Amino acid sequence: TAKKTETVTKAAADKAEKTTKSVAEKAEKATKAVAEKTAKATKETAKKAEKAIKETAKKAEKAADKTLLFAKSRILRYEDYKENDKLIWAYCEELGKITFIAKGAKKSKSKNLALTLPLCFADYIFFKGRNLYNLQEGKIINSFQGLLDNLDKLTYSSYICELIDICVEDGEVNKELFKEFITCLYLLNTDAMDYELLIRAFELRLLNATGYGLQFDKCSICKKNINTSEYISLSYFGGVCDTCNKEYGIYISRAGFNALRFLSKTSMDKIYRLNIDKNIKKQIEKITTFIINSNYSRKPKSLEMLNYIKE
Repeated sequence: TAKKTETVTKAAADKAEKTTKSVAEKAEKATKAVAEKTAKATKETAKKAEKAIKETAKKAEKAADKTLLFAKSRILRYEDYKENDKLIWAYCEELGKITFIAKGAKKSKSKNLALTLPLCFADYIFFKGRNLYNLQEGKIINSFQGLLDNLDKLTYSSYICELIDICVEDGEVNKELFKEFITCLYLLNTDAMDYELLIRAFELRLLNATGYGLQFDKCSICKKNINTSEYISLSYFGGVCDTCNKEYGIYISRAGFNALRFLSKTSMDKIYRLNIDKNIKKQIEKITTFIINSNYSRKPKSLEMLNYIKE
């Protein structure tokens, strides 16, 4: 009986041990499977999260690129671009000189057609593309279409636009120069001004704003105070006193020098007070034209035909 009991007990123990071992193996296998499944799920979740972050970043970048920009602007020139679009150069109060695309502006029914005509001055809304600004919409302030009826007005307005295009760097903001630019256009659109003197006054302001302003109150060489001069130095950009050497410049009458100073320092809407003859006008034009032609990337050509006709 004892032997039978011992045998049964041993068999039961062996069976229990075998069962326990089998259960442990199954548990280990199940745990391993769960761990692998969890790791795989975690990896997939991480990939999805990374993808979602990248997509969100792209959307944020795209939204940032399309931030709307508001700017008072004046059309300088334009070119046809593709089938229905226009590529336009403009001078803006808030953005400086920019280039933008007006999509569909060549279509006769386009809302942007009138906004992209030459001479147009308007409140524009842009968004920044990858390389260029894009026109969203705008509201016309003044189309200046009255300038088209007079050859002198049209030519002079084209000339000052060309000067801005040539002399001002892209993106260079100068609100004071922009104000003078628009003021000059409004004055050109009247019949109360001497257009030649108005243009000379604008040229002097442009030279001053772009680093080539003339000195009138001090000798440009020795810096001694002067009341007037008979010589403009083109190296030192200003009048020269009686004692300094006069080289690399242009002789001018005292009346011409005083007229230049008046045009430089007097508000453009007050220059009608200046009354000078053609000879002095020619002296002034010679000086401003020489400085402009000598110091910028290219020479303006808008006045060539008008000067030819007048001659």
